[in-house]
Amino acid sequence: LMGAAVWAPSLLLSPFLAGVVLLPWFWLLPQMLPSSVLAGGVSVQLSGASLLTLVLGFPLAFAALPLYVHLPHFYVEHVGLSLASVGLVLLLARLSDALIDPWLGVWSDWQAWCYSGDRRPLLGQALLPFTLGLVMLFIPPTGAGMLWVVFALLLTYLGYSLVTINYLA
Repeated sequence: LMGAAVWAPSLLLSPFLAGVVLLPWFWLLPQMLPSSVLAGGVSVQLSGASLLTLVLGFPLAFAALPLYVHLPHFYVEHVGLSLASVGLVLLLARLSDALIDPWLGVWSDWQAWCYSGDRRPLLGQALLPFTLGLVMLFIPPTGAGMLWVVFALLLTYLGYSLVTINYLA
């Protein structure tokens, strides 16, 4: 498990590093491109605000990728769980996420209405369970079992769903 303590923080830093590396380009890109770009014969107006909306999407993709690529291998090799049980937990967590997402959408619409249509506070609040869940997943305590994985996955998916629902709304 000692190797896991060195390996896991690099996975957790990848969304942050992707945002740090790409953020300057999203600030400079509107100055480097003409005010309108032809895309398939249609003139598209570019602005700094429209390009900045891409800033959160790229780190979110970097955070979601380790869940399916690295998580099963990590829990089989370093924690000692079976691959079938980790796969079953991933499947059940995604199914529960699919059932919960419509209710999260209704709740976040109501919260946005309370904040006069501004979803940025919801994005900030949703990043906390998402980040905490990722840390719990990739830096488990000694003796962590399936219950730990289930709880950490549900927390991660809850935060991820809240972020993406409010980001795409």
